[in-house]
Amino acid sequence: MATQPKANPTLPNVARHFNGKTVTAVKVTLGVDVTGEFGANGAIQEVYQVLAENATPIIIGQVVTLATGDFDVYFEGDFLENDDYGTSGTDSFIADLQVRIRLLTEAGKRDAVTIAASGESANAAGLDLSGATVAAIATLVDDTTGTAGLVGDGGADVS
Repeated sequence: MATQPKANPTLPNVARHFNGKTVTAVKVTLGVDVTGEFGANGAIQEVYQVLAENATPIIIGQVVTLATGDFDVYFEGDFLENDDYGTSGTDSFIADLQVRIRLLTEAGKRDAVTIAASGESANAAGLDLSGATVAAIATLVDDTTGTAGLVGDGGADVS
């Protein structure tokens, strides 16, 4: 009986995800020093709450630079730049997230009672996040749509 030679296929060099869903990646930069804001009553927790209210984050990266409060977030789902997300009068999911985070002008505000109960550092005024930015992660580009930040069904080139 003749045998057929078998070879392992070569996979294309594309990003892959295994949760069965499309993933949208964004970079959040709060624009303020977030040192001391990681407690239960801190500004970071308020930002995480906003992120979770709008979509399902599957990965929230660590804060890379404390002085600017920047981190990456990967959401489950397709949130294309040209889709009308529309919950705060903006056109895209990314722009809407930015608007919502910028509304946190007293993020992590802690009074004497909260400070005594939690043991966290004082922050009577809170952080003003009105200068925060949310942007698509430009290193992920979907081949079929050309939308930055989207890892689509066909995978994405990592450039």
